[in-house]
Amino acid sequence: MNDLWQFSQNQGGQSFYCLQPVVVRRRVPDAQSPAAWEVIDGQQRLTTVHIILTTLGVTVPYTIEYQTRPDSAAFLSSMQQDRADMNIDFYHMFAARSAVAQWRDEHKHTPEACAAITRMLQAADEPNAKIIWYEVDAQENAIAVFTRLNMGRIPLTDAELVKALFLRDSNFHNKTGALEQQRIAQQWDEMERVLQADDFWFFLSNTRQEANRIELILDLVARQWNNGGASTHDAHFTFFSFVQALEPGPESSNDSRALQEASKADVRRKQAHRREACWQAVRACFLTMQEWYRDRTIFHLVGFMVTISSPSHKQEKPAQRQFLVSELWAAYQNSPSRTTFHALLRERTGFRLNGECLMVGRHKVEELSYRGTRTDVVKTLLFFNIATLLNNRSANTRFQFDLYNMNYWDVEHISPMAESDSNSRLHDSGRMLHNSQKWLEYACRFLSPTQLGETDLYNQAQALKDQDSVDPAAFAALIRAVTAHYTAGEDDDNKDTLGNLTLLDRHTNRSYGDSIFPIKRSRILDLDATNTFVPPCTSNVFLKYYSPDTDDMMYWRKIDRDAYQGAIIETIKKFLKKNC
Repeated sequence: MNDLWQFSQNQGGQSFYCLQPVVVRRRVPDAQSPAAWEVIDGQQRLTTVHIILTTLGVTVPYTIEYQTRPDSAAFLSSMQQDRADMNIDFYHMFAARSAVAQWRDEHKHTPEACAAITRMLQAADEPNAKIIWYEVDAQENAIAVFTRLNMGRIPLTDAELVKALFLRDSNFHNKTGALEQQRIAQQWDEMERVLQADDFWFFLSNTRQEANRIELILDLVARQWNNGGASTHDAHFTFFSFVQALEPGPESSNDSRALQEASKADVRRKQAHRREACWQAVRACFLTMQEWYRDRTIFHLVGFMVTISSPSHKQEKPAQRQFLVSELWAAYQNSPSRTTFHALLRERTGFRLNGECLMVGRHKVEELSYRGTRTDVVKTLLFFNIATLLNNRSANTRFQFDLYNMNYWDVEHISPMAESDSNSRLHDSGRMLHNSQKWLEYACRFLSPTQLGETDLYNQAQALKDQDSVDPAAFAALIRAVTAHYTAGEDDDNKDTLGNLTLLDRHTNRSYGDSIFPIKRSRILDLDATNTFVPPCTSNVFLKYYSPDTDDMMYWRKIDRDAYQGAIIETIKKFLKKNC
């Protein structure tokens, strides 16, 4: 109705307002319906026009029957509120009528608004609204025609709808307006181009989205504006928020009288001012996100919180997706300095010092375990990477949130568990068998053909490697024997602790499973050599960077676990203390 009213005031050189096609097929006349049409596509538009005209007090020159919902025709005529909740059709019809009535009441001081819409929808003089009348042959199959017309139809996103609000031609009336339209379009494209860079996108979002990434910025602005006028749970919350901000609307009766008396030029000036203010709010939000990206501390701490907020594969409504970033943006705007904002971000990470004890949430980091506190284990291992990078202020290295969020990650035991446990998992799943040749290649690389206790294992591995098809039973037996050899004398009771855990991408982890340390180490080094993303601290683990003794690269013993766990705790504590 706003659109029709605006069109009637400024046609922009167009002779009529198009309501798009209505596809119909002539029905064979009968006693009850002497001149009836079957509506194949356009039922909602015809129903909406019917509701608008009747609510404005106009006799509609057509009636509607609904083939599968016979009661809806009667409700359309009566619109009884006490029946509105009986089914979903009645609900939406009554909601539409209520919206029209509200619009009519809000424009009671501008009676020409309702008169203009009434004239457009029923009169033949200009300006008026028209439909494209598309009549199919009586022999056509109506369902087939409907399917063909709607196949592949993709609904517009909030970003596309908001872009149309800003750039519609009716907003711009001269050469100056055309230049303004071009400026907004160019700035829109510039922002979308920046957001298409994955390293920028994935520090603000852990959700994969190929197109219309500017929707993230629009949603943040909409949340800042929201005063309850639009529900954040609505699928088009962002669009509705911009409609409310951009459309003039009768804010009060006095404003309506002022608009009634004002010249069209004055109305356009006010609309242009409102549009520019909304656009500058979008630009300000985008430029703030760019500032965050350039600030190494903000980039890492925001990226960390976004990454752990929900799994990257989780499907969320656009209006729900950026709640965390929206909160942080509000806090940023209220912070007296960037240092204050840095301190707030550190508090929001969930890590804190209780005396000299490092806590994550309610748990002591030193007591985290694979089975008991796995969520906090993932959080701690990821933050260990972040703290490591931020503690080194002389370097400009950044954590690759894009590559991290585009993968799925497992918590991996650095040294495998007991042979019975690991073998049952590997043999039952068959994962290792799929990569048997690569596993055997790594095994032959590290097993010694001459060292006591390994000669027989080496010969078995070499024999299986030379076979065209690896025997599953023999391969499983070899895995058991190799694992037993490399874990002999180790205590499995402490293998679920933080010092024996690291982050490994799911593909690598599940293809090589609970392999012995040297095989995992070789695999990680191969990934690193091929520029495959491995978290820096995971690479350091398999290089024994945290171990006091690097002479023996074949085992991950208790001394290594203790040193590694100590490094995790001390690195995070150093970051927290340095910024207190």
